[in-house]
Amino acid sequence: MAVEALFPLATFQSPGEFLPHTQNWFLPLRWYGLLIATAVLIGLNLSSRLAKLRQLENGLISDLLPVLVLFAVIGARIYYVAFEWHNYASNPLKALAIWEGGIAIHGALLAGTITLILFCRWRRQPFWDVLDVLVPSVALGQAIGRWGNFFNSEAFGVPTDLPWKLFIPAQSRPVMYSTSEFFHPTFLYESIWNLLLFGLSDAALSPRTQSSWDAPIGRHELCVSWWDTALAVSGSKVCALILSASVRFHRLAKGESASPN
Repeated sequence: MAVEALFPLATFQSPGEFLPHTQNWFLPLRWYGLLIATAVLIGLNLSSRLAKLRQLENGLISDLLPVLVLFAVIGARIYYVAFEWHNYASNPLKALAIWEGGIAIHGALLAGTITLILFCRWRRQPFWDVLDVLVPSVALGQAIGRWGNFFNSEAFGVPTDLPWKLFIPAQSRPVMYSTSEFFHPTFLYESIWNLLLFGLSDAALSPRTQSSWDAPIGRHELCVSWWDTALAVSGSKVCALILSASVRFHRLAKGESASPN
């Protein structure tokens, strides 16, 4: 009881996936969509500022971002549907109903990277410099976007009785944990970690530290460190898609075979 008194606001419970008073609209407004839109707008301003510091082409980020976001969302949806095809096989057109939920960050990162490579070749821009100015925005966007999982009551961890915990309604619980009410708030863990990564990467791109950031090994180690931590967090989730995808992506980031064998 004494421990719980130290965390009076540490029990999280989603108020629902829709913004108040919009659920009956023709196009209901969802928290997840609002958070993604907010992250994109913040990312545009942040990356534009960093691009100016790196003396990249004027207007480059504002030209890149709409294309990058579009194909990242498409990639995220394709990745999710591919690994959840049993839910769409009987009605493939349902795979287009992205507003019903179902995207995977791993697909967004893969599609986004391919899009960025092609865009940089088209505009004859240095890929690594453009990637550098996008990393802080991606990290901050992830920190914001993880709260969409909270509102949707999804991508949570295993059951817990710790003072900090997330209440999951019965209809959103996996069958194996149908009698459990409280779960690890992995959305919060990932959000905090991505905020730390944002602070580190943003600081690394400041004029005082750019010289040390230019070393390729610094970029590689930061990416591997990010996915090491992401894997550890994802390993505590009860979503099989997230866990298996994290393992595959992590192995690729390490330069290993994506096959467990």
